[in-house]
Amino acid sequence: VGLPEERARYEIIRGSVEELVRAGILDGGGVPLPSYRVVIPGEGGLEGGGGGTPPLEHVADWDGAVPYPEAKRKPSPDPAYDDGGVGRSLLRVVKLSEGLSGRALRRAPLRAHTICIGEGHGGAKDDGIDIPMVVYLSALEEAVRRAVKEEKITKENTQKKKN
Repeated sequence: VGLPEERARYEIIRGSVEELVRAGILDGGGVPLPSYRVVIPGEGGLEGGGGGTPPLEHVADWDGAVPYPEAKRKPSPDPAYDDGGVGRSLLRVVKLSEGLSGRALRRAPLRAHTICIGEGHGGAKDDGIDIPMVVYLSALEEAVRRAVKEEKITKENTQKKKN
């Protein structure tokens, strides 16, 4: 079995984050996380979608997101939810996660929680419960960057052993 493609990586991470919201660990702002088809142009999500996925450097700059069709939007004090920002943030994390296995992807959200509580990632409470989504998404990006770095080191060490 090969590594998961972008859509699968997005849904793996999205599902894990939704579990943390359901458990009350993250403050979901009352809005479900958007599916991949809502976030990607050409998949029914963002205006002007011509298909395909934009490069990583453009993900954080997308504007004109349409409301999530899966839920009635509620105002949220969390800026990560404004204008579809959660989907864009998750997509950015997913793009960074290329090369990670499904298992590593499922570990990343828990590692992000550990980063939030262990490193006092701005805004996280000491008890690690009800973490604001914007704080958590920043920690999730860091967790994925660390996992990718660890994977790269592991591959390099494996190559050295073979030689």
